[in-house]
Order: sequence, then C-alpha cells, then structure tokens
Amino acid sequence: MKTKTFTKLIMAGLVLIGSSIPPTFAASYLIGLSPNYEAADREKILQQVLLFMLQGAAPGDDIVVCDALHMHVVTRALISQGSLFQNNAQARARHLVSSIAAVKDFILAEHVRLPEAKEAIRLPEFLALAGEQLRKPGQPLRVILVGSPLYVGDDNAFDERDAYPSDAALSADAQKSPFSVLSRKNTLVGVTVHFAYLRDCFVNDFHRERITRFLALYLKEQSGCLATFAPDPSLAFQRACDNIQQAVVQAEIDPNDTKFEMRHVQARSIPVWFGPVTTVQNTVVSNMVPQNVSEILTIPTSVSNAAPPIVSQAPPNPTNNPPQSVINQATNPPSVVFPVSAKSNILGIGLMWSVPADIDLYVKPNDSAQELFYGNTRTREGTYFHDYRSANEGIDYEYVELKAPVDIRNVSAWANYYGGRAWPIRGKVIVYHEGKTYYGEFTIAARLGNRGGEFKSRSSSACWTKIDLLKFVGLQ
Repeated sequence: MKTKTFTKLIMAGLVLIGSSIPPTFAASYLIGLSPNYEAADREKILQQVLLFMLQGAAPGDDIVVCDALHMHVVTRALISQGSLFQNNAQARARHLVSSIAAVKDFILAEHVRLPEAKEAIRLPEFLALAGEQLRKPGQPLRVILVGSPLYVGDDNAFDERDAYPSDAALSADAQKSPFSVLSRKNTLVGVTVHFAYLRDCFVNDFHRERITRFLALYLKEQSGCLATFAPDPSLAFQRACDNIQQAVVQAEIDPNDTKFEMRHVQARSIPVWFGPVTTVQNTVVSNMVPQNVSEILTIPTSVSNAAPPIVSQAPPNPTNNPPQSVINQATNPPSVVFPVSAKSNILGIGLMWSVPADIDLYVKPNDSAQELFYGNTRTREGTYFHDYRSANEGIDYEYVELKAPVDIRNVSAWANYYGGRAWPIRGKVIVYHEGKTYYGEFTIAARLGNRGGEFKSRSSSACWTKIDLLKFVGLQ
C-alpha cells in the first residue's frame, strides 16, 4: 500500500492548537471537512458549521476545523467564557471573525478534483491525526465528519464505492490495509465520531449496512465509538452537542472472516418481483437554529430543522394482534408494488428480524425433497438466498424460493434461533403465493440459540418455531 507522511502538512495548523490550549474547557470538538463538496452543498454545510460555532457549542468549548482529505488545520475557535457569549450569536461572530472567515474560504473555494474525490475524506489517516496529535493523551474528543463514507485509496485501491472490506482488513498488516488496527488498539479512547455522509451513496441497503458495521468495528477496535451515521449534517452536530456516546450498531468481529479482501456488492439478490423493503421515515428535529442566523452569516440559503430519514426498516406489519408462537395473517399489504409482473407459479418464504441474533430459515418442499437452509442452498425444487447472521431488518429477507410445480400444502417451513443471547425473538414473515404477498410475525421462545441443535425434535424445542404457511395464505 502506498504510504504518505502528513506531518509537514499539519505543522502550521498545529501551531494554532499548541501551548495556547487552556488547561480546561467544557468540550473538545474536531470537525473534519472535505475540500470537494458539490456546489449545491457548500452553503448548506457552511451554514451548519457556523451555526454550531455561534449557537450550538457552549462557552468554553474548543473547536478545531480541519481538511480531512489533506490533513491540515483550517482554524481553531475557542468559545469565550462568560454570560455575554452564552446565547449571543452576534457577540460570538465578532469574537470569532477570523475563524469564520477561514471556514468560509475553505468550504466555498473552488477546487479541481477527480470524480472519485467528490466529498472525499481520508478516514483512517484523519482519525490517526485526531487520536494522536490533535488532542492531549486520553482527552475526550467529539469528532464531526461531513463527507463521503466510502474510502477510495491511492490508485483506487480499497475502493468502497461498490464494495466493503472483510473483517480481516482490521487485523492485516498496516502496509497492506489502510484499516489495520494492529498497533492502534487504544488510540481512540474517549473519541466519539458523528458522521454525516450527505446523501445515499450506497449500492443498496446491504452495502450501507456493511459499511456502517465495518466503520463501527474499525472505531471499536481502537476503543472509539461511531455514535452517529446519517446523511444530515444537522443531526451529526446536534448529537455531538448532546454528547451521544452509544454506538449506532452493536458489531462484533467474525472470527471466521479471515480472508483479507474487498467484497463487491451486487444488486439485490432476492428476485426482483418479491416484496420490497420499505422505508420508515424517522424525523429528528434540531434545535440549534436561531431566528437571526441568516442575518449574522449573510448566507442566502435557508436552514431546515428536520433531518431526512436515518434508518431503513422492515415492511409494514398490518396486524396489531399480540404475539403468539407464530402470528399468521392472510393480508395483502396495500403498499406492495412489484417492479415487474407478479408470478403465480412461485412460492417464496422470507424472514426478517431486528434483534442482534442469528435466525435461520428451513424450508422443505415435500416429504421426499431435501430441506433448503444455509447448509443446502440449491436443490432441484428451489433456492436459498443469503444467510443473515444478525439483524437484517431494513436490508432484505433471509429467503427461500420454490419453483413450479409446488403445492403449498406439502411445504414445511421453520425458523431456528441459531446463535445469540437476544430476547425476546420476534420478526416478520413474508409469504408469496399465487401472485399475492402475505405478511405476519413469528416469535421464538428461547433465550439462547442452540446452533441448529434438536434438529429431529424441533417440534418440542423452544429454539424452533413452525411457520404455518396454510394459515398465512388463508387456506386454513
């Protein structure tokens, strides 16, 4: 891997934050920006940064703004103590006039860039800078990043625009992997990262989930925390102000994922006619915007208080019935729209769940057929699609498709709690039968997974739940 030395690039900026740092301050912030924003985004990002400096941060807070692509300090702003600066954006603006000018010049400047450098930052290098040089040892630091979450290395190596790294990238030699943490296990103690990625730049929901998980692991392995990962900058700034320190996902390294590689993401593997994964819009309101900010900053764009959707979730559940072992509802959800003509000669069964557990789907087409599951993914009767080993809500279904001729009365389907300690286990079932889609729920009583055990006595095991397909589709 090509390596670069960033020391010379940051020396001038480090002078700004050297011996002049006061002995104590309320909070320390590091804002990492890209020099390569789209023209339409620049004023919006500038306004959010200045709103934070003039309204969001508290007196005594220390703010360092950096170019997170080229690794140099743009400016440092120390919010003065005293009641005059508590809720007085005008007073802060007069006091921070040079810092405001530096931020404006950096964000609004025109730069010649390659297409792959759009909104680019260098996350590994910038976090190394943040953890080791832009704070005192062990000092808590809130990092706010605004830019692309997709890393593109030198010569387009480690290109995440249509791929994601395997877990082995974390344990690989630093000369081979930019994400190596072998010598960085505790370099981000006390560092929380709030990442605003501006727009949906992922191939699909699975790509976004893999990138989110990998970034969370990357920080966790260095004793840091990815506390925000969302498209809206105002949300990242607000959560940093609120000092949110909970990780966006609970991720653990897969000990079996030992092959160091970039894994390319394909379009959805589930057949395109199967029911879509819909989006639930969660609105998060920011309270950082004062009434007179536009006059103070003299920026002609307006500020929106509402954040866009930050989470994709599972299809709508049309029933409010209390959970049983399995809840079967012969209901056609009104929101399902197939992108191509529905097929009446296919039987599809899918599971989706939100808890951090490994749930497995088992489908047997008839008494004489082989059972389809993660260990037997293709037979003459059908295909098993993708074994999800943790929550797959909002990503896609763990799914089996049976080909014609198929008689649903002869098909058996089961859900097994394979691994984990989450409880209660509850998820969604989707069945596609004769051109119609049916949604319902499943629950599993066990508190621990059994790794697929009790296979032959599943009907009496708390780790197994039968999915009654006939009740689902209204034939019983």
